[in-house]
Amino acid sequence: MYMESKSKNSWIQILRAISVLVVIAYHFELPIPNGFIGVDIFFVISGYVITQSLTRGAEDSWFWRLKKFYIKRVARLFPTFLTVFIFTLIASVFFLSPNVGVQQNAIKSSLGATLGISNFVIPRVSGDYFGAVGETNPFQHTWSLSVEEQFYFLFPIIFLILIRRRIKNRFFTQPVLLFTVLALVSYTFLFPLDLFDKISNLGTTEYFAPQNRAWEFFAGVIAALFSAPKLKVSSKFRKRFLTALCGLFVSLSISNFFSFQDNFYQVIIPVILASIFLFVSDMSVSNLSSVTERSKLRELFVTIGDWSYSLYLWHWPIWIFTKLFFPVDRAISILIATFFTLCLSALSYKFIEARYNFPKMDRVGYWIKFFVIGQSLAISLFFVGYIGVSKGWGQDWALNSHSIMRKGCDAGLIDFNKCSWGNPEAKDKIIIVGDSMSWAIGDAFISSTIKQNLQAFSLTRNGCSITISILEKSSECGNWREKVIDILQSEKPKLVVIANSNGYPEEDLLGMGKLVNLLRKSAIKVIFVTPPPGGDYYSGMRALAFRPGESSREKTAPTKVELSKYGLSENQVDSGLIIYDPSEDLCDSTCIIAKDGKDYYNYGGHLSLYGNRVLQDSINQKVEIILEK
Repeated sequence: MYMESKSKNSWIQILRAISVLVVIAYHFELPIPNGFIGVDIFFVISGYVITQSLTRGAEDSWFWRLKKFYIKRVARLFPTFLTVFIFTLIASVFFLSPNVGVQQNAIKSSLGATLGISNFVIPRVSGDYFGAVGETNPFQHTWSLSVEEQFYFLFPIIFLILIRRRIKNRFFTQPVLLFTVLALVSYTFLFPLDLFDKISNLGTTEYFAPQNRAWEFFAGVIAALFSAPKLKVSSKFRKRFLTALCGLFVSLSISNFFSFQDNFYQVIIPVILASIFLFVSDMSVSNLSSVTERSKLRELFVTIGDWSYSLYLWHWPIWIFTKLFFPVDRAISILIATFFTLCLSALSYKFIEARYNFPKMDRVGYWIKFFVIGQSLAISLFFVGYIGVSKGWGQDWALNSHSIMRKGCDAGLIDFNKCSWGNPEAKDKIIIVGDSMSWAIGDAFISSTIKQNLQAFSLTRNGCSITISILEKSSECGNWREKVIDILQSEKPKLVVIANSNGYPEEDLLGMGKLVNLLRKSAIKVIFVTPPPGGDYYSGMRALAFRPGESSREKTAPTKVELSKYGLSENQVDSGLIIYDPSEDLCDSTCIIAKDGKDYYNYGGHLSLYGNRVLQDSINQKVEIILEK
């Protein structure tokens, strides 16, 4: 038997437990379609708890209260966050592949996480919260932490300026009306009206925007400003009422009756219910001497509520890496992720949250130094990761190890000063043009250019074939094509290397042949490179400490693409035109994907730097032959 402590409302911990559990279940892909509303309930709780904290200690000056509040927030949140941040960033570097963008996305998102602006960074990196790209970003869940941090930073200042004189007499009628109006204004941004679109998407997308989330915090603020302790109810009524609300929260998470994802404004239902829950949980009981029977289930939920911050931080990166190592058996993934989430959360709560906090270490200077040093460490790790991935970590299988990629010349940049290699004094030049296939095979041609003592330039654009086509003529891709073709005709290079993928509409593919004919009429020599056979699923999964699949892999040789598909024929091949099919050097009866741990591809049909080396002798020979003719 035990008395409920007035210093710690156990019902709030139970609500936290339910919120974090439905969020975790949703993220672990269990049948909890609306589990994400747990985050909305967390926002309500934060507004409530922060307001109660700010209205205590009426004898303190508002400046001291602000200072103490911010230091307590740092002491409460930052040590555990820093621990999970370091783990997640290091794990991302070693286990996420730099070949398909997931490692790049994680590293970029890590900066937003440590600066408290994830809700602005993640939409630009991973897109929508419910999108597929976000499912591979281990920092995706930090958007909600950033929204809370932004609220923590701004709200106390505004709050204390507005009502500091009312705290002593506990008269909050006007502040309640003010925050009610502000909450209604924020809530209206959720409605799909053109009038609110620009505001609701200002700086980010609707789901992540703090202006669209403020009303949820204000709902908690309003609940806290009402004098619930002055109202008395029986302990039995309060227990039954709050237990019923807990069941209702779970039902809303599981039920398909409401579609909170498609109609976000409906989130007002769990938000209002959470506000009522918090208000009732703070009511005084009429029989103060009564005790509540000890319940193991209740204690379990209170414990989970105590761990809720650690659980939220740990569960998502653990889930991402568990799926990476166990991609097939989802049940095994869930069991393993649950085990490690609980273990790491329990450890971080016991050894970090419970030990390193303001009540036990109430030295302001200590926490300021801790925050500055911790942030410096986090930002330093970001730069190490960013620089490393931008250079492909020096690995011959990594995406950014390609010369054109390292210089940032793969996105349509037209700059012959930056995107150049070889002898700058050379009279003759070689220009490499095309979509991503051109930078993927560009290293071999750049090496051949240097061997010939010439200068190479690149004009490449991801996802944009170099062709003569009326399709997308007015688009950015179409405008880039026209500029490149004009440059080729005016510069009249000694040799043009064309490399495109073949997944374009027929008009585009036929236009590649037209471009070859145009260049040949201008007496410009051409090497037309057809796409290589390509890699497999594992090609895009390799990481510094993670290499799935066999070390040597092969695939059936694909059907050879007919030249007529490009509007070309064997009759057009002359001394100034070579059509090069990499499969001639990569395939016999089967095509090599990897050999003795050496990957020939980054991902898809994109050759790795090592793949370029495999083709180097053949490409050297072809470049020499065509230049001599």
